[in-house]
Amino acid sequence: MGIEHSDVGESLNNLAILYYLQSRYELAEPLLKRALVIREQAHGPEHPNVGESLNNLAFIYHLQGKYELAEQLGQRALWIRKQALGPDHSLTAHSMDNLGLFYQVQGKYKQAESLHQGALAIFEQVLGSEHPDTAIALHNLAHLYHLRGEFEEAQSLYHRALAIFERVLGPEHSRVAQCLHHLAQLYSACEDYEHAELFYQRALKIRDQASGSEHPETVKVRENYNELLRRLHQDPRITRQLSDVIGGIDC
Repeated sequence: MGIEHSDVGESLNNLAILYYLQSRYELAEPLLKRALVIREQAHGPEHPNVGESLNNLAFIYHLQGKYELAEQLGQRALWIRKQALGPDHSLTAHSMDNLGLFYQVQGKYKQAESLHQGALAIFEQVLGSEHPDTAIALHNLAHLYHLRGEFEEAQSLYHRALAIFERVLGPEHSRVAQCLHHLAQLYSACEDYEHAELFYQRALKIRDQASGSEHPETVKVRENYNELLRRLHQDPRITRQLSDVIGGIDC
């Protein structure tokens, strides 16, 4: 088997995914580039495997802050998947949802909303309302509304996503922690500091146990939580101690 064999491209893609899960994006990027070249040569430029490589590389670029590159590759991945798999395929919806994220970070909210809503509709129809991919689409749409300051819509969708993640993936899953983190930020923006603290605490506990205290996502949650505590400590308007909060949260 030569170095340009399609199986090599598959192995490179899988190793890149492992590095992505470890947040080692600088190691994932060159592997995905090599896999893309191999797959284009082995299958042609419009094959679904090429669409997968483009989709994955685009997301790595997104995580690295290379937003224009992410958008360009994301658009190409979506076009390939629509042509090869059809407009209502779940993988097409994945590319739609990712491209929506690439638009979000660039402030292109109208385009992002259309893509997220379209992806959500496909996931609900093809995979069902309780599938984790449906919850991811709900979460991403919620995040868009959060960015636009539409807090009621964002809160409702975040909680729907959180409930699915907890039921399907379990209460200690990283997706649950991500949703809790964003809910904590939302409640903080709404000056609902009691709920913000509770969500931060739970998100931090999950991240600590699952990934360790030095993982980038754990550090991010801890920094945001500490910033909330500093802000509360410096704000004389807030007289109620957060430790006085009792009762539950309607999730």
